[in-house]
Amino acid sequence: MAIKIQNITKQFGDFRAVDDVSFEIEHGQLVAVLGPSGSGKSTILRIIAGLETPDSGEVFLTGEEATDIPIQERNVGFVFQHYALFKHMTVWDNVAFGLEVRKVPKEKIQSRVDELLKLVQLSGYSRRYPSQLSGGQRQRVALARALAPEPKVLLLDEPFGALDSKVREELREWLRRLHDEMHVTSLFVTHDQEEALEVSDKVVIVNKGKIEQIGSPQEVYKHPKTPFVTSFIGPVNVVPGRLFGSHDETTYVRPHEIDLTYDVPEGKGGKVLPALVRRLNHVGANVKVDLELADGNTLQVHLTPERLSELSLVEGEQVFVSPKEMKVFTEDYTI
Repeated sequence: MAIKIQNITKQFGDFRAVDDVSFEIEHGQLVAVLGPSGSGKSTILRIIAGLETPDSGEVFLTGEEATDIPIQERNVGFVFQHYALFKHMTVWDNVAFGLEVRKVPKEKIQSRVDELLKLVQLSGYSRRYPSQLSGGQRQRVALARALAPEPKVLLLDEPFGALDSKVREELREWLRRLHDEMHVTSLFVTHDQEEALEVSDKVVIVNKGKIEQIGSPQEVYKHPKTPFVTSFIGPVNVVPGRLFGSHDETTYVRPHEIDLTYDVPEGKGGKVLPALVRRLNHVGANVKVDLELADGNTLQVHLTPERLSELSLVEGEQVFVSPKEMKVFTEDYTI
């Protein structure tokens, strides 16, 4: 295993940021630690890097215990959300900095920096300063600087959080391609569900300092194990009370996994609910249909324009709701 943390706990005063967390990352994987603000994900990353010391538990890097090893001896690359570039240094000098500190021979520094600037597509920017670059370019410089000393693992803390959505989308596609070329074991922290699902090989979902679920992007999306994961990963309708069953429960159903009809489908009398169409909202390739159930609860359904045309939906009319798939949680069991 490239990274292994075992029973890690970290407390700040009365606040327990990380609570008995354990997981492993294999060599060459790109793994996302995903969770809302305050969930403990950045603290986990900082403990692996050596920027924080755990109150208890152990950290292993490439098979060796690193819990008490100083940060400068861990050979870990770290990329911050806000770049943390040296403003008075050129792009070339920023990337070379870590190698110069390690007293690497000048010839090797020259070839390594040139190689990395080509890799991050910034060869023509070597003599510019950070203030002369866009946000996306600065983040690529930060990534090149982290990769320069050939770290055992690469850690990225909300690497695209300071960028606008378009640049963020482009950079995460670029990061995935870069990772596939270099195969550096990488762990990145994010609160962006789409980012985690699109880029990573594996997702570690944390909430309130604890791990909720670990799995591939497809596993955590299609087979969530807890109410939190179900509601946090992707859009979902959350309907409390008795719905399509006989127990006190909460039903979770994704907007694209609901079908609408004007009549009760044969054999599904107990599996459908009447609802009123309150609003049709055309958004990109989807049409969002807001529905109101008889008990006052609301649902949102995502339809393709073609399906909307077939149904000829009109605001204010009654339809029947039929879920194709749903997840049901009660206090003592899950369906």
